[in-house]
Amino acid sequence: MTAQPKLFRLLKIISLLSSKQRYTIQKLAVMMELSERSMYRYLELLEESGFVIDKDFYGNYFMHQNLEAKINPVFTADELAFMRQLASLNKHPLMDSMLQKLYVSSELPPVKELIVKARLSQLVEKLKVSIAEKKQVVIKHYHSAESGRIGDRLIEPLSVENDFFTILAFDVNARQTKFFKLERMGDVIVLDQAWKFEEEHENLDRDFFGMSGTASVWIKLELSLRAYNLMREEFPATIDYLIKEDESYFFYGPIRGYEGIGRFILGLPGEVRHINNKGLIDYLNNKMEAFLHPRAFQNFAALGKQKVDLANQMEVVGK
Repeated sequence: MTAQPKLFRLLKIISLLSSKQRYTIQKLAVMMELSERSMYRYLELLEESGFVIDKDFYGNYFMHQNLEAKINPVFTADELAFMRQLASLNKHPLMDSMLQKLYVSSELPPVKELIVKARLSQLVEKLKVSIAEKKQVVIKHYHSAESGRIGDRLIEPLSVENDFFTILAFDVNARQTKFFKLERMGDVIVLDQAWKFEEEHENLDRDFFGMSGTASVWIKLELSLRAYNLMREEFPATIDYLIKEDESYFFYGPIRGYEGIGRFILGLPGEVRHINNKGLIDYLNNKMEAFLHPRAFQNFAALGKQKVDLANQMEVVGK
């Protein structure tokens, strides 16, 4: 067994045994997709690391917190660096103290966050193998943001993006190169069959806001100070394209689609003051019209047939 799945299981077991719910060894084995024998081995490993695991009169297991244990809940620099190298976790001398600190933390969300990251890391490793060997892959239970449907996708993965949350892949059924989000994948199954459509693969570039396309359009936006700061924080790659002139702030840069920048603008009503691109203004108008359509708000009669023309709120400053 590799280290990453083992860490993932250990973190999940800690989370389960730390909750108010209690489980029999049989139930734990089913939930963890392990044999009962393997489940006992994981519990022994946690006990060897200093966790106090007990069971009640009904045979349900739970975990005690040792309130007298003097454990520094702050990770050291060495431990944090080591967390980034999950593959070498097994048998490492830092393992015990790290597991203990995960448990004694006042809140469990950090543990859950590590579980999510461990799962995504497993998916990345599988995809890297398929890319290196040029193998086709089935994405299980993919949640499509476009169609809203959940289903399996047969793909030929091309690259893992620098954010490690997105891959570029050729969708075999759609016969199109697309970006896929790892967090929307249920699982990744690497097939034995090799790529069949390599000649149709494309290299797609994405803009700062996650949109892809074959051509880019430059836009200019006047931003409030709040919008300026939020763009810097949420999309740090835009920093070189953000300008301060006198007391005004501007974004002047390329986009490859309206949806990404459109979400940013619609999420900050009144904070983006001027837009110099008619296509973007039309896109925003259409989104607002659809949002305020009576059918979408049949339970809110007060909205009636109200329409908001964003062009009246955003001065066109150029073509």
